Amino acid sequence: MPVTCPSGHDNPDDSTFCNACGAKIHVEPAATEHVQKPDGVASSQDSVPLVLDTEQSARARWLRPPFVYGVMGIAVAAILVIGFAVVSTITEFNRQAEETAASEAEAARLAVLPDAVRGCSISDDVVQDGGESLFLDNGGDDFGSGDLSVSDLLCVLEALDTPDAVITQMSQTRALDGTQSGTWGDFSATWTYHPDDGLDIVIRLVD
Repeated sequence: MPVTCPSGHDNPDDSTFCNACGAKIHVEPAATEHVQKPDGVASSQDSVPLVLDTEQSARARWLRPPFVYGVMGIAVAAILVIGFAVVSTITEFNRQAEETAASEAEAARLAVLPDAVRGCSISDDVVQDGGESLFLDNGGDDFGSGDLSVSDLLCVLEALDTPDAVITQMSQTRALDGTQSGTWGDFSATWTYHPDDGLDIVIRLVD
């Protein structure tokens, strides 16, 4: 369809300037037909922005700046390090507590025999093996056979809660009976008797 310049000259429909006078030709844009949509019906053009918005939101959630992941990684690593340190501290504390309790129990165990001897006013020389045993040397007929009296022996035996049956067995031991033995509580004992050497008793702690 020919187009007309402002001066009224006809020109081909694709002309921008008039071929006769050179005036610029203004072409009105073609009118767009508007189609009325029924109420409640959305066109595909209306729904596209919603889809794009949803996709963009998803990408925004996943495509976070790198420093965010770096901060998250540092936070996780810090939590792991702190957790490991706490567990290690608790473990070390429990280990030291167990060692302390074991040391105190062993010290109390090794103090039993020395305490019994001191309570009877007997020299600590009779205690042997770091408190694991003691040797009670009763005096016999021979000179220098021993320096502990029968009362000293009975004092120590009673301090160690020795049963009457074991004490009776010791008092009734003869030279020809050889080495005798007995156990009670945390202790074991062996003894011999001879008139010349007296009653010699060895008492040991048992595990």
